[in-house]
Amino acid sequence: MTTARLPALLGASLLAGVFLYATARLLQREGEPASPGEAGGRVTVRLAHYLVYESHRPYFESVARDYERLHPHVRVEIADVPIRVWPTWRKTQLDAPDPPDLVQLGQGFTDEQMALYLLPLGEEVARPNPYNAGTDLADVAWRETFVDGLRGSGDSSETFNYRLLEYYGVPTYANTVRLFCNLDLLEKITGSRNVPENFEDFIALGEKIEDYARRHRLPITALAGAEEYARLLFTQLFQQQSQRVTRTFDLERNLTQSDREAAIAFLRGDWRPDTGTVRSAWAAWRTLGRLYQPGFLGAMRDDAGFLFKQQRAVMIVSGSWDAFHLLTDNPFEVSVLPLPNPPVATSDGRLGPLSESALLPSGSFGIMRRSRHPEIALDFLRFLTSRQINQRFADVCLRIPVVRGAHPPPEIAAFAPREDGYESGFSPYFQNFGRRAVYRVMQTTLDRLVAPSGSVEAFLADLETPFRAALRDDVQAFARDSARTFQRTDSMLVALQALAVREPEAAHRYWRLSENQSLGESDHHQALHALAWANP
Repeated sequence: MTTARLPALLGASLLAGVFLYATARLLQREGEPASPGEAGGRVTVRLAHYLVYESHRPYFESVARDYERLHPHVRVEIADVPIRVWPTWRKTQLDAPDPPDLVQLGQGFTDEQMALYLLPLGEEVARPNPYNAGTDLADVAWRETFVDGLRGSGDSSETFNYRLLEYYGVPTYANTVRLFCNLDLLEKITGSRNVPENFEDFIALGEKIEDYARRHRLPITALAGAEEYARLLFTQLFQQQSQRVTRTFDLERNLTQSDREAAIAFLRGDWRPDTGTVRSAWAAWRTLGRLYQPGFLGAMRDDAGFLFKQQRAVMIVSGSWDAFHLLTDNPFEVSVLPLPNPPVATSDGRLGPLSESALLPSGSFGIMRRSRHPEIALDFLRFLTSRQINQRFADVCLRIPVVRGAHPPPEIAAFAPREDGYESGFSPYFQNFGRRAVYRVMQTTLDRLVAPSGSVEAFLADLETPFRAALRDDVQAFARDSARTFQRTDSMLVALQALAVREPEAAHRYWRLSENQSLGESDHHQALHALAWANP
């Protein structure tokens, strides 16, 4: 045997070994008991999530062990999947021979995927959650134990899907966005621990920090940035700047903006990126971009968090999901405050501070249709979303709970949703609309706005053509997807109409579904009309 052939033989041997191991594991899984009584074995259910924060992993493991103590015949496995690979990993699991029993929703879970791969929970959420026994929620329908009644809202709801008219998930937390400030570093630079109270103070503080770092030759910036974190700050400023224009195209008059309405309004010529109050939002973005470290648009959230923890940035914008990481194990004191908002003038596009009263619960989990043990998966989901466990989640992981009667821990009182203020405007990212073509254009163009050599004029000149083309693509994708949804719903309507003769519940569901179908068709035709009359 020649030496040259050894690497090839070794590679083939390793590949064969991996194949045999995988086959053995599959055979082992096939041999597991399908019910608690078989062969005295334990039933295994698996939960997959992308909340891979340092506090969340041990929390999920501890909850799994507590459930196992209550149900000795059950073994709960937790699959922690990094968010960077989650969308790809999830796609591989949808048609896998042995998918997880419980899967976290969000991150691009489409209507079609929900309808095909998830169990509907409509009947189940109408029943009380047995794990709330002994509380005032004992006899309350499961859906009404959540702060929003699982009513959801908009295109990104992870609980009740208005297009499919069904419940597919139950949530575990809510998110708010805040500004974290290192008070010790702030005092060292400015001689005061006074945090900025408005947008002008915020910008002035950033310039003072920049001047201090330059004079002392220190690698310190005002803001620790990453593409994700900058998007949070940029979006909120844009949503406030576009409040007035959004009211002009609120087609449903429900004081709730949607990507669909904003996209149709663009095609109709109601707004443009380079005109009116929308244009002034880009100038604010450019001003904020100067406060970040160089290359922040290419940085990840871990990079930004590291800069803040290492005291190389005075402030960082993030959400309640990072509270545990950014508030604990620090040799310095951290203050949490609302994002600075520009003052309201009657001549601009703002109405006032953004209200968080319509905040959508998130962190929802659904049950896969091909779960081997859907009844046990459902029971664990009830356990996970009981008041006691949801309060424990809030206390251990410093999250905002979503079960009625559970409260944010004192450490994150500043993250409690703001109930006053005004409805938000739209976001130029269109992050959850169509095929996300606009989102990709924004990601690849934004550096021309915030770079030192960039400008608002250069950015808008480069943005206009690809933005318009991408938005048309997203509206066309919305129209195609909604048409497919109608086709599936038509079959359900025919079946429900036949059952309605003798089943009152089927009749009720038929009328609800047909009404929702009419609303969806209205949205669909509005999109087609806008596409037909828009300039190419």
